[in-house]
Amino acid sequence: MKIDNPIALLILLALSTAPFFAHSSPFEYKPLLTGERAAGLAGAFVALSDDQSGMLYNPAGLVRADAEGTAATVNVLSSHQTEYENVFGGTSWTRSSVDLIPGFTGSLGKPDENTAYGFSIVVLDAGAEDQTDQFEDVSVGTEQYDELRVHNNFSSVRYLFGVSGARALNNEWSIGMSLYIDYEDLDRSFTQRLSDDADPLTVQDDKVALVQVQRENSSIGIRPVLGIHRISGDWRYGLSVTQTIPISRDYFYAYSASLNGFGNNDIAFDLIDKSDDTVKQPLEISIGIANQVSDDLLWTMQIDHYTSRVIASPQDASKPPRDLSAKSVTNFAVALEKAIGSDWLYRTGLYTNFANNNAREASPFERREEIDAYGVTFSVTRAPEKKRPWTLGVQVESGNGEATLGDVGFGGNGETVDASTFGLNAFVSTTW
Repeated sequence: MKIDNPIALLILLALSTAPFFAHSSPFEYKPLLTGERAAGLAGAFVALSDDQSGMLYNPAGLVRADAEGTAATVNVLSSHQTEYENVFGGTSWTRSSVDLIPGFTGSLGKPDENTAYGFSIVVLDAGAEDQTDQFEDVSVGTEQYDELRVHNNFSSVRYLFGVSGARALNNEWSIGMSLYIDYEDLDRSFTQRLSDDADPLTVQDDKVALVQVQRENSSIGIRPVLGIHRISGDWRYGLSVTQTIPISRDYFYAYSASLNGFGNNDIAFDLIDKSDDTVKQPLEISIGIANQVSDDLLWTMQIDHYTSRVIASPQDASKPPRDLSAKSVTNFAVALEKAIGSDWLYRTGLYTNFANNNAREASPFERREEIDAYGVTFSVTRAPEKKRPWTLGVQVESGNGEATLGDVGFGGNGETVDASTFGLNAFVSTTW
């Protein structure tokens, strides 16, 4: 595709820089796994929820907790990377992030054996990127450039702050509710500089196309978590339902670009987009089952379903989309817990983290990733006399798929390219 109109070129460059996301992603729903027991069990915790992190997974299970106290989980190393093939004129490009992320802090109280209450702070998801890349001999449509420099700076975090309560209805059934303030903040700056020097003897580039983007997005909502829990002999069952109800949003997008060295076609272009429209969030339903096979062995499994999300507000075709629609997704997790002696516990689990969209259904200017990921977790807990446990664990996730990344320098004409992800999260937890 030959681009003769410089204004069209600028718009295409702008649309090619639609939002990147690090580990924090709108293309998958599975958040960071957190909690001393839950993270080691691959997030399959709805049927248990018998410690402080049950406030997040299923508050109804809190009445089954063994003791009161405060628990904390910290992701001491959270690393994630996404690699795209055949971009920027036929090469591969890798985005990566490494960060230390606080995961969960919660305090639990039990005034009697049938009542529990608590307060928790959760980092539901987070990501950060700060990288500069340089590419030689790249193509934009049919145009060739000597050099492309890309600088991508990104940070995103999503917090939950809330209170929880649970009540046992009888020896088997209990109900519970958590009420969270859901706060999300994203900040991204992006610079893309294309240059061409027809005469290598000169210092100054003959042609330069420069794009600069700033995107800020913050939102606040209310997130209730409703739960039901049942114990029947050696079996445990759990159901939780949650959905963030949006209250406010502040969205800002600034774009500027310039063409120099294009003769009479040299121009500058600016775009500002603001919005306070809120976005409807999906309904999340989790069902779990667990069985205490013996005194030292337990297994658990869970199904998580997320409903579809349709963006009602119209999108301006000349601007990057403010929000993305999403299809319904169902994820699975299964895990084992094994006690060794009286002081040690080992946990391991498998889970899925499927994409919530179809990359091939994206418009040429829309950015989507369709990467189905699979993960494994493992943790070791030392709990002398079942008091003040310390847990060390790791979460590894990998997936392959494809992405539509806009039609300027990202595969051409809005085509999809192969994409893959790899994530590593090491965490430590304790209760006191």
